[in-house]
Amino acid sequence: MFPRNKALIYLLFILVSLCLFFKSLFFSFSPLDEQWLILDNINELSSWKNLSTLFKKPIVGLYYRPLLNVSLMFDYHIGKLDPFFYHLTNLVLHSVSVVLFYVFLDIINVDKKKAFLSTLLFCVHPIVLHAVAWIPGRNDLLLTVFMLGAMICLIKFLLLNQKRFFIGHLLFFVCALFTKENACFFFIIFLVIFYNFSTSKHLLFRLIASWLLVIVIWFILRDNAIKSPHLLKLDSLNGVKNFLFGYILFIGKTIIPVQQSVFPTLKNSSLIPGLLVSFFLTIAYFKIDLVNKGNVHLGLIVFFITSFVPLLFASTSVYGEQYEHRIYPSLVGVLLFISQLNVNTKSIKYNYVMCFILLVFSAKTFLRMNVYKNEESFTNTGIVEAPNYYLFHLRKADALLKQKKYSDALISYNTVIKLQPNRVQAYNGRANVYLALRKKNEAINDCNTSIRLWPNDAAAYLNRMMVYQAFGDYDNAGKDFEFLSQNYPNIIPTDLEKALSNVFKNKYLEDLNLQIQQAPNRADLYVARAEYLLSQNLKWEALGDLKRASELEPRNRNYKLYYDQLNSMLSRK
Repeated sequence: MFPRNKALIYLLFILVSLCLFFKSLFFSFSPLDEQWLILDNINELSSWKNLSTLFKKPIVGLYYRPLLNVSLMFDYHIGKLDPFFYHLTNLVLHSVSVVLFYVFLDIINVDKKKAFLSTLLFCVHPIVLHAVAWIPGRNDLLLTVFMLGAMICLIKFLLLNQKRFFIGHLLFFVCALFTKENACFFFIIFLVIFYNFSTSKHLLFRLIASWLLVIVIWFILRDNAIKSPHLLKLDSLNGVKNFLFGYILFIGKTIIPVQQSVFPTLKNSSLIPGLLVSFFLTIAYFKIDLVNKGNVHLGLIVFFITSFVPLLFASTSVYGEQYEHRIYPSLVGVLLFISQLNVNTKSIKYNYVMCFILLVFSAKTFLRMNVYKNEESFTNTGIVEAPNYYLFHLRKADALLKQKKYSDALISYNTVIKLQPNRVQAYNGRANVYLALRKKNEAINDCNTSIRLWPNDAAAYLNRMMVYQAFGDYDNAGKDFEFLSQNYPNIIPTDLEKALSNVFKNKYLEDLNLQIQQAPNRADLYVARAEYLLSQNLKWEALGDLKRASELEPRNRNYKLYYDQLNSMLSRK
């Protein structure tokens, strides 16, 4: 028996979400995408004046996802750089998704008990963890909220023919498009919904026209924002294989969430769970009695459409990453399919099995959650789960360098360079380690390698300048200092700039003194030293040098005028 008051059911889902994910509210930022989404994006997030610009520029030049940035902007204005508020938003969005999923199942007439238990599965499923506990996973939380909202409003519009639901449907669809690119294929999901609930051709043409108009406007805005769009295409048999294997991996984790990873790829994942689940679902579709084939088809379409673009992108990327937060909206489709299996929900065995699964899933989600606790736990887990991915080793190396654990940091940097021989950040980091270990040649070699790989790498020039300075090679340090001052003046730390400026000035004075000692009758050297002394406010010493220059070249009116002006100024004082 379930309570008739739906508000109580919604409240229960929210409480389960809050209790399970409560500790994630106190987690830190991870070492991955938060860096360029939040920490390096403060200037943009800090001003509401930039709100309109979020719709005119892509994220890192590739992704047109303005609503993600808008949500981060709200978080920043509420809590600045306190991770608590960012995690709270993720948890709120997950709770909203859970409630909307139940509303969706209820509106398509899924058995009350099945709808309730399916929603609880969605709430506690281990595969949702990456979307909820990892802040950048928010994009798929938002996408799922808008997808479910659009589907619910469309069904209500088809059933009740009320304009407000049509408007709500289009608004949710627009929000989905401005959240993630794969929403442009949602019209296929909407078509399946239409054929499940209506037969009006006139209404169908009206809907299609509306969807096309929205997609065209979105595409124009996206095209204006992304000047060099990333074209997704499978141009090899290997790409096609990875694409298909990705589907098998995704569908496996929706039912059997094993081998979870913060950076899953086909290389560090098994396809066996996916093959087993695919076989089971195929048998279920053709051999087992299903409650509603229309809902089954809708579930399959939701899974394939929401997975299509992420899997296509993964198949064309260098590492073929299959991030688990991308499965979040796809889970809706699989659970919808499962809810249509014609099983006896009143049997004790069914109740025991569902309770066991819910407990196991909740425990696994709760225990694994600590992976996302802070940068250290995230990085260490990444090294274990994705040992061939350079970034986790690089993050660990940087952390060890800050902790002054130079020997351990050196090992990690060497691992990065072995995995990615052209990664300039690794050479720059290792150069700092060598500097700390007083190995000048090794440090200089790494800096030079970094500059060779990336000639405009300001960090490499800064590192090399610091190495030269540390070992007293001020001639070479001065060359790098001059290059940075002209091209990247803001990268030089203020205290270092002052220290080096004083060193170079003293070096300049020493060189002038040596030249004057070697050529005591060169008037121009005395004038040069006088100008330097004036820059240091040593006016009387400068006057003596100008007097000596005038004596050496009495016919040079400029020297005599220069001396007379300074002498007159000092005499008045």
